[in-house]
Formats: sequence, structure tokens, C-alpha cells
Amino acid sequence: MGIKVKLTDEIITSHVGLLYVGNVLKDGEFFASINKVSKIKKRSGFISDYDILKTMIGLIAIGKPYYDAVDEYRDDIYFKKVLKLKKVPSSAILRQRLDQMPKAVMEKLEAYNRNILSGIIDSESVEIGGQNYLLLDFDVTPMDNSNTKKEGVSKTYKLFDGYAPMFSYVGKSGFIINNQLREGSAHSNCDGNLEHMSQTIEMALSIYSGNILVRFDSGNDSIENILMLENKGRISYVVKRNLRRERKEEWLSYAKEHAGEKVHIRDGLSSYYALATREIADEHARGGKRLIKILVVATEETIDKKGQNLIFPKISIETYWTNLELPLQEIERLYHDHGTCEQYHSEFKSDLDMERLPSGKFQTNELLMHLGMLAFNILRLMGKNALKTGKVPGRRGNRLRIRTILQNFMYMGGHFFDWIKNTQIRVFRKNKWARAYLAII
Repeated sequence: MGIKVKLTDEIITSHVGLLYVGNVLKDGEFFASINKVSKIKKRSGFISDYDILKTMIGLIAIGKPYYDAVDEYRDDIYFKKVLKLKKVPSSAILRQRLDQMPKAVMEKLEAYNRNILSGIIDSESVEIGGQNYLLLDFDVTPMDNSNTKKEGVSKTYKLFDGYAPMFSYVGKSGFIINNQLREGSAHSNCDGNLEHMSQTIEMALSIYSGNILVRFDSGNDSIENILMLENKGRISYVVKRNLRRERKEEWLSYAKEHAGEKVHIRDGLSSYYALATREIADEHARGGKRLIKILVVATEETIDKKGQNLIFPKISIETYWTNLELPLQEIERLYHDHGTCEQYHSEFKSDLDMERLPSGKFQTNELLMHLGMLAFNILRLMGKNALKTGKVPGRRGNRLRIRTILQNFMYMGGHFFDWIKNTQIRVFRKNKWARAYLAII
């Protein structure tokens, strides 16, 4: 006998996880801060700016960051109830109101994001050389918005049309502390980058009282950026240098002569680790000069993997600006760990489907990037808290990927009862993820 499918008037939701998002956004200080800069406030007779922002965060948190998606939830009692919305806007109103949102709202979103992070940031530090550090990574990632006429879309370094935003991640779990939408053709170290990085570092210093380790790649290598790091308190850094026209042979010769560590990889292949210094003019330093350390990693291959002697050796040079006092190979490893940013980018762009931003207006897409930051961090916080319960099924690492959180928490099915004096959500007892969810809600 086949299984029959019937319609029911009972409220069954496929997004039980939205309750967690609604609980985080149910914050009196957040509401008050948005209300101060809102054009349309609560009890005005219209949908408030606060509710518009919560609606969009809710859509992003279930992986549907586009205007038309809201029409699926206009008659969804659960969506409205858990996000504490007086009314769910139509797609046309959502688009219009986000376009009209005051620019000052973004500052309030940044402040609320820092408030969320400040509650968990101490547990996000890592031990390096016997001291605790908060990791702060800067990285640009192109976002493909090809075949559109959106404001600011242009050719990126990946040779497709899109945007090239800067992301800043903190902690071992990869929370977003800041992001900045940029035109696709903008260079990593474009005008305003120094100010943006300095502002982001100040954000991190404001929520964490210990040492901070800043990492970014050679796209942001400039003397101005290095001096900015040198002149901030509690900041350590590892920054990959751009060799530009420097000769590899000269660096190899220097590394061999001054090698602090040598690693024999195999016959005919060795790496040399050495420290060098550069004197840089700095008006804030004593005598107007500052010595900056450079880690040099020089690899020379004279025999290939098949045992064939090479007529000309293959030389690979990597150099890093740093002020860390650690074993040289440890400094190199710390920089290579910066590559984890690629996973974080993928979670934001692919798991949350945020790559193709929905608006044609640059300022609105800037706002959506900030709303995406909040949604991303709320989901990351959900995963972090779930892991702490010890009830997450299977063998898990130090963090849950956003896709895993979406599939197992946000898309969890449940039966919603909205009685006069009692509101309940019932989930299937044998759902392996249910107990972890109940423990954090």
C-alpha cells in the first residue's frame, strides 16, 4: 500500500532553528540602538526598520538571502512568531525599505555584532609560545556577480565580474568581526584600506583584553600597514611580504649564511630559516627609525623527486614581516594557518548563498553584507554552544561548518503549537540532533 500525502491545518515548520536566531535578536539594547537612527519606528502603524532588519537576518540565516524568498513566509505563523514580527513584509516592501535604510544603521549593526562577540571572545583565544592570543585575519575574496548591472560590479582579479570585499575574522572558530564591500576592480590595498584595517583592529582590542595576532597576505603588504601594526599596543603580527623585484638568489644566499634553522626534506631538497631586519622611517619611533624583523624561508631543490640532478636549482622564497619571538618554523606555521580563511569565505558565500548580492545598489549591498555578518555569527555561535553540550552526534572537530548547522539545526522539522497560554515546538524524539538543540535553546 502506497503512502498517502494529505494537507493539514496543523502548523508544521521546517525551520525549527529560527527560534535560536529569534532569541539572539530579542535584545532590548539592540532594539533601542536601531530605534535611535530609524526612519520608521515601532508603533508607527508601519513595519518598523527593526522588523525589516530582523526579517532579512532571518532569511539569510536559513540560506535564502533574496527578496522574493520572504513571500514564502508571509503566511507562516512560526516565522512571524519566533522573530517577534508584527507583520512579515512583502518582497517589494522588503526591497524598498532596505534601499531606504539610514546608513547609520550599519554602525549599530557593527556595535551589536561586537556585543555578541564580547560574550564569547575569551574562549576563542589560542595558546602560542606559552601566551594566549586572539587571532585576527584579514583577507579579500572575490564574489561572482557576473551578468548583472549592479553598482560597483567590475572585473576582479579572478577575471570575472563581481565584488572584492575584505573580510576580517577573529578567534579559532572564525567569527566575522567586520567586513567591507568593495568594487571588483579594487586592489587589496586600495584607498581607505589602512583606515579600515586600523578600525577593525580597534574593534578587536575593544572586546579582548589580551594579545592579538594579526595575519594578512602580500596583497596588503605596505610599509604604512606594518607601521600601523607596530604603533598599536598588544598587537603581534605575521604578514607575508611581496618580493616585488627582489632577487631570489640573494635571499637564498642570505638564508644559507644566517640560517637559524635548516630542514633537510630529502636528498637535494632543503629549507633554510633565517631572520633579517629592515630599517624604516617612523616618526613615532625613537630617532625617527624603526627596525622591523623579516622571517626568510628559502627552499632549494637540486635533485628532483626522480633522483635527476637539476642543471639549475629550483629556488622558492617566502618572506614575512613579524614581531613574534618564537621558533622560526612556528612563525611560518602560524601564517600558513591563515589559509583557513578560505573555508570561512566558502561558508559565507556558498553555505549562506551570499555570493550574488540581491540589490542593484552598492549601499544596500553594504548593508546586506553586515546583516550577513550577523546571521553568520549567530549560526557560528549556535554551533559553538552545541559542541559544548557534548550531545552533537558523530565525531566533530573544534567547530561546526555553517552548512552542518543549516542542515541539522536550522532545517530541523517540528510541530508548532500556538495556544493562548502556552506555545510549544515539538521535534522528533529520535532525531540525533534534537537533544543538542534543546540543550542550547
